[in-house]
Order: sequence, then C-alpha cells, then structure tokens
Amino acid sequence: MKNATKFSSALAGCLLFAALLFTNVTTAQSVRGISTDKSVHPHLAKFHFDILISNCYFSGTTLTVQIANPELYHFYWEIDGGVGGRGITTASCVCGNIATVRVIRNRDGMQVVRTVNLPNSCPAVK
Repeated sequence: MKNATKFSSALAGCLLFAALLFTNVTTAQSVRGISTDKSVHPHLAKFHFDILISNCYFSGTTLTVQIANPELYHFYWEIDGGVGGRGITTASCVCGNIATVRVIRNRDGMQVVRTVNLPNSCPAVK
C-alpha cells in the first residue's frame, strides 16, 4: 500500500496498516497518552481504544478511533460541543479546538468518553 503508514496496536498486539485518504499520514499520531478517559458505567468491565490524529491535506484534522472489532461498538463524535459524526469510527477533516468521542459497547451499554485537544490545522476565519 503506497499511501499507508504502519501503526502499532496495543489492543491486538499486532501491526495495522491504515490508508488515510486526503490526510498527511506523515503527521499521524496516536493520542492515547494525552487524552482523558471517563467511564460512564464504572461497574462494567472497561474497554480501551486509541484515537489516531492526522492533518488533512488542505485544512482540518481527521480523527479515527482505533479499536478491536469496531462493529461491536457505536460512536458519537462532538467537535467543540457540536455534532461531529454518528455511528462512524472516523471524523474527517474537522476544525475546532476540542474533540470528544463517546464509544458505546453494544452488548452491555458500557460507555467510554475520550476528549482530545485538536491541533491548529484550520485557517483563521476573518
């Protein structure tokens, strides 16, 4: 894969190849270490995921949830408190300051919320 970057997956212990369309894959990074997790149901077994951040070709930031078996979860994205996407693992070329994703495990309703600061990748509005 010509435009693919190799990422290490802590979840599966293997290497994943991700082709990110319209993104600058050389700046893609996992933000697991700088994000904030908040479990909505602390009594249920927590699951883990990473958020991959990459800059878009023209402007904006693409955010991708990296999780084993994504079909077993539902995803809700918010960008600066507004709707950023529903039911998708990727929020493409978004502009803003703060992104939040709520990942819900379908079998038991367990939710994990992760918030990340977005890099300044959009032109200023004049």
